[in-house]
Amino acid sequence: MNYELTEHARTAMQECAIPVEWLERALGEPELKVPDPTDATLERR
Repeated sequence: MNYELTEHARTAMQECAIPVEWLERALGEPELKVPDPTDATLERR
């Protein structure tokens, strides 16, 4: 799975003690998927 985290996202994950495994599970099996309104090649999860 390809994804890129912003510096803000990395910091927030550290501050909230969110394990990378949780993020990857949510990205891999999202409850909701919507297309990005400005870039058709992207998907928001």
